[in-house]
Amino acid sequence: MPQGGPLEKIGDGLYAEAESHWPSFCFGSANGWLLIVGPSPGKSEPEKSISTSEYKKLKPSLYVGASHPGFTFEDGSDYFKHVSELFVDNFFRALNLDAHIGRALTHHANLLAGKAVREPDRGLLFGADAMQRIKYIFQETHPHCVIAFTQAVFEVLQKLRESVRANVTKWRELNFHTARRVYRPRWELWELENKDKILCARTPNHPVRHGFWLLPEFATTLAKIAKEELNANL
Repeated sequence: MPQGGPLEKIGDGLYAEAESHWPSFCFGSANGWLLIVGPSPGKSEPEKSISTSEYKKLKPSLYVGASHPGFTFEDGSDYFKHVSELFVDNFFRALNLDAHIGRALTHHANLLAGKAVREPDRGLLFGADAMQRIKYIFQETHPHCVIAFTQAVFEVLQKLRESVRANVTKWRELNFHTARRVYRPRWELWELENKDKILCARTPNHPVRHGFWLLPEFATTLAKIAKEELNANL
């Protein structure tokens, strides 16, 4: 068995074209069981405190059988630290997999390619370019579980569901409480035309905003739902 790593190397160069066409700021498993979708790279770009070598961890984008080093990328806001350690690791741990394997089954994507302000323009998020970008990633990675990090992204994913002709067969709202507010993130069970099922959900809040510490509880709860609805037994 070949050792895991970049897809273009594992495939003896046969997949170099796929790598060259892959959307920027999207990285991870080429066949990610879990697809995470954020609005934009935000501040996850090189700053004075981030070395060029660290930034290059995002390239190449596609890995197989190994955790992409981008999940340890130090972006200055602890975004990837929260995503990886608080959400991804706890999600797969609840599915009886260790952190390295779980990250090797995860792909991270953004709707927008360029750096954006705190709240990206909804017109851009719902634009044709963003939809084409996430639809391409969705169809190429064939995820079983798709996670939105904001409400706007979740709404874009609902548009994606319509474009791939999937039906919602079940949905629920979860409840998470902090001292300041109650979060009620929604999850949906999609059924594709070929009868494949996909669990789509949004997190209680963005990983670098108030309430990010709810991610471990959310991850564990979502994994239980995946077991029940997808018969997930990894």
